[in-house]
Amino acid sequence: MNLELDGKAVIVTGGSKGIGRAIALGMLAEGANVLACARGAEALAALAAAAPKSGGRLETRVADMTDATAIDGVAARCSEAFGRIDILVNNAGSARTGEFLELDDQAWLDDWRLKFFGYVRMARAAMRLMERGGVIVNIIGAAALNPRRTYMIGGAANAALNHFTKALADEGARKGVRVVGINPGPIMTERLLKMRAGLIGANQGASDAFSRMTPLGRVGTPEEVADLTMFLASPRAAFIHGANITIDGGYTQGLMG
Repeated sequence: MNLELDGKAVIVTGGSKGIGRAIALGMLAEGANVLACARGAEALAALAAAAPKSGGRLETRVADMTDATAIDGVAARCSEAFGRIDILVNNAGSARTGEFLELDDQAWLDDWRLKFFGYVRMARAAMRLMERGGVIVNIIGAAALNPRRTYMIGGAANAALNHFTKALADEGARKGVRVVGINPGPIMTERLLKMRAGLIGANQGASDAFSRMTPLGRVGTPEEVADLTMFLASPRAAFIHGANITIDGGYTQGLMG
């Protein structure tokens, strides 16, 4: 299937590792021009080294998504480098786990500043520069639909982002910008490995633990999330708007998502 992404100008936040890296590389392979931003220069350099030799053009930018000025700079640089912004993939940001009584106000404020407000600010900066036909994809998380006592900060932020995505879709419709959200479940990334190591100990039955995380008996791959992201960002998904789509191997068993 031709996704018709050739020549599109794409911003991928958190684009140096995990899901963001897979999305950036996938977009490049489809012929899109990608500005990938992240906080770490070294990981961005590794992304550039892994970029396909043919396909779209890659730009990298060190940027902290808790910094409003940096966010505006990312949007401006994409517009300057590629002439426009066609697609924004909001992906940067994670939240800590922990016991409720041990997480103070600052922990909540810091993590929401990155995950929730980072998405809000980046969407606002990009939408201002988007022409009709733009697309915003928010990579959120299935924790929005699966409350856990040890992941309240992230789960609450994800639930808020599901709401934000649907509300932003109403705003986007007025400007010809489609907005969709993706809720990944357990995906094999460095972050998942660190979280599991903390729970079961390094190299102690990790494969068995991963196989029990979903009804399909495995965790997902970043490339699987990237494939869904590229489809939703493409003209092939032109009638999908205001939807939050779950990709989690059956982990979420409620009626919503």
